[in-house]
Parts: sequence; C-alpha cells; structure tokens
Amino acid sequence: MNDPIELDWLTRWATYAPERVAIVDADTNREWSWRQLSSAVLRLARLLETSGVKRHDRVAVLDGNEIGFIPLFFAVTRLGATLVPINFRLAPREIDHILSDSSPALFVHSSVYADTVSKLAPIVAPKR
Repeated sequence: MNDPIELDWLTRWATYAPERVAIVDADTNREWSWRQLSSAVLRLARLLETSGVKRHDRVAVLDGNEIGFIPLFFAVTRLGATLVPINFRLAPREIDHILSDSSPALFVHSSVYADTVSKLAPIVAPKR
C-alpha cells in the first residue's frame, strides 16, 4: 500500500503555488492559500499525534459544516488514521451508536455541541 505522504498533493501545491487560493470560507469570504492550508494541516497533525493518534486509528468529529473540517481531514489522513464524521443533527443515542461501533482513539467536537456531548455515554478507548 502507498504511504499517505507519497500521495500528498497538498504539500505539492503548497510548494508549487504557495500563495494561490486553495479554499474559500463561503460564510466569511476568508481565503486560505495553499501555504496556509498546508501549514494548518501540519500543525494539526502534530497536535493529533501528540494526543496519541496513530496509523489505523479512528478520529471521530462532531461539528457543523465548517471550514475547519478541511484541515482536520487532511491532518488525520496524513497520520494514516481514519476520520469518522458524525452528523450534528443526530440524537445522542445515535451518536453513541456510532462512537461505540467505530471505537475512536479521539473524539473531537465543537463547543457548540457541548450540550449534546454531555448526554453521551462514556467512550471506551480501543485496545492497543
């Protein structure tokens, strides 16, 4: 299988056209250059790695359709882990089922959903 780093087109674009626009936040019209996006992904990947996320782990995320999801996706992928996006419209019992089924090494959520998260069952960390 190919190493995720070998398939890293994000870094290639950050090198090839660092100041070109990579993504635009439609809500704020904020533009992210390839350099900014790549830098955010590298910082986030280091943070996830320090939090114990490893290759083949799962990282669950409960958030709305926000621009911050994009760097998180690439950071998780960079580590060889899998992102488990959770629909913010689900009921707590449905979220519990997804978390139980996926056994994420890390569960990330927006503070907007703190009330929902407070109603969830404790997450059992996967055995390593």
